[in-house]
Amino acid sequence: MAGSDGQKVADVARRPPVQAPRVVAEQADAPDLELSNSQPAIVTPRNAIALQRKVGNRAVSQLIVRRRITDAAGSRVQRVGPIISAPTKAGESAHPTLSKGATNNAEAVAEAQQKLATSPGGPTTLAANGVFNDATEEAVKAFRKKNGLSESSVVDKATWDFLDAQGKSSVGRVERPWEQTLSGTTYGMTSKYSYKIDATKCVVSVGINFVADATHPPKDLSGVVAKWKTRILGRWNLFKAVKDGGGESREIEFEIVGSGGNTVNVIDADVGSDAGNWSVPDNEHDNGPAHEFGHMIGLADEYKQNLAEYQRLHPGASADEVKKAKGVQYGGDQYTDANSMMGLGALKDHADKAADPEPRHVREFVGFVEKFLGGKWEAAKK
Repeated sequence: MAGSDGQKVADVARRPPVQAPRVVAEQADAPDLELSNSQPAIVTPRNAIALQRKVGNRAVSQLIVRRRITDAAGSRVQRVGPIISAPTKAGESAHPTLSKGATNNAEAVAEAQQKLATSPGGPTTLAANGVFNDATEEAVKAFRKKNGLSESSVVDKATWDFLDAQGKSSVGRVERPWEQTLSGTTYGMTSKYSYKIDATKCVVSVGINFVADATHPPKDLSGVVAKWKTRILGRWNLFKAVKDGGGESREIEFEIVGSGGNTVNVIDADVGSDAGNWSVPDNEHDNGPAHEFGHMIGLADEYKQNLAEYQRLHPGASADEVKKAKGVQYGGDQYTDANSMMGLGALKDHADKAADPEPRHVREFVGFVEKFLGGKWEAAKK
């Protein structure tokens, strides 16, 4: 179906209406190395060899990847990297193309302006006003020339690649096309959102245009949408970015706006749901809307995965954790997270906190904070 900006949204993985038994998480095995929650666990070149001799290479590797840090409030946090958002489709950009005279996204223009101004030797007086004006055009030309690109004032993929590497910004726009393969079938969509970082928070604005299905329209579209929004934001507004040491933080605040994103067709029929089509009866009790919102912000499904993709989505997972995920619900050599919001947690009751999103799911947004403010930041629950 067509998005609000006319861009094609490819078929996405549909969640068929199922009567799935409640999946109870097994008790995770104890980690190879027990860490004290009272002190940060740090592996340095000086102590790594001693640790390896004491507990083995595998335990030290897990410790490096899954370092536990405790902030002032004692919250469990996870490092900003690696980011698990779906990679941008090969050959595509995660940013919209910009040019003078075109209908540009204001946040994207402001992002480009800030990154031009903060790049080495950039025009420090360039105003980040979100308008692609003469000054911006000249700055883009100079930036492209400095980086060996052809003479042009268009901010295309090549320009964005250099801007992302050299500049920083407190505002941004993401329009990322991505794909995933489930059981041999490839699905995909374009995730669209804007963000803005201020003194207390990073606000992520996700555009969703809800429209009534032509054949099976809901009786009360506004009521259904209001309930879904409440559930979505209640499940996702749980996180903050915390700077190393816990002395500084920014809340990660999601909001749903009516423009600048994808269109969702609301169907009052039990036909299953995907990112572009949400069924009212299918989503009456479970986490379907919050799960599909995860796709809107660039997160892939965490079921029916091959081993490599499951491990990418679960960085630092132990061998036992990976083993327990094999064959869950779907059998065979497929790997499924039984509790994750992006896995079978989508089928759990919307009040079941066991399916809450995890810090790893918001690492991309913490990364925006880290890039802009500098230092090392982590994702933590509030």
